[in-house]
Amino acid sequence: MAGAWSAPEARAARLLRASNVPPFEQNARIDLPDGSYVIADFLWRALRAVLEIDSLEHHFLSPAQREAPDDKHLKLMSAGYAVAHRTPWAISQRPLRFVHGIEQWLQARARQLAA
Repeated sequence: MAGAWSAPEARAARLLRASNVPPFEQNARIDLPDGSYVIADFLWRALRAVLEIDSLEHHFLSPAQREAPDDKHLKLMSAGYAVAHRTPWAISQRPLRFVHGIEQWLQARARQLAA
């Protein structure tokens, strides 16, 4: 799957494509060892790194809605993925900080995998 599923994802993609981060997949399917799968907002497959955009509108309306991203996070971590979460606010109000943070995180992930 390609492309953004929300305005914050589209903005994040534009910012990241204009930065020094490696190419990524958007809304990419990740098959997990237990036969299930998750869809990652942003995936750097070679780095086994996932960026999730967690918006209040979609994830924090009820305890059950809050549990879904937590479950996804645990599944990804259990399968060896590094997972970062950012909010739409961070993307729109602090875009340079958002990009810089993701660049640093991905560089650190590359070092971890190379060690």
